[in-house]
Amino acid sequence: MRSADQQGTLIATTPAAAPGAAAAGADSSLPDASSVARLWLAIWLVVAVAIVLVWNGIGSTQSPFDPSKNETANFALFAGFYVGAPRSSSGCSSSSLR
Repeated sequence: MRSADQQGTLIATTPAAAPGAAAAGADSSLPDASSVARLWLAIWLVVAVAIVLVWNGIGSTQSPFDPSKNETANFALFAGFYVGAPRSSSGCSSSSLR
């Protein structure tokens, strides 16, 4: 058994290259994207850019983010940060923060 001050050694291994595989270092374990997948990527990219252009065109991006003008937003932000905060199983005490 190792003591706490000893460290192990990590050794990187290379996967077996298939015939006609891509260049060294490339991940050959995933298949190439199909033409249908590339088409959907192009479609959704165009839709996203169109939505951004419309939002900029109508000026909705001109108003700054100010949740203090809406009490519901204040509570929603608080609840979101509270739920997303990390929790420890042993609880939080001043001795665990040192």
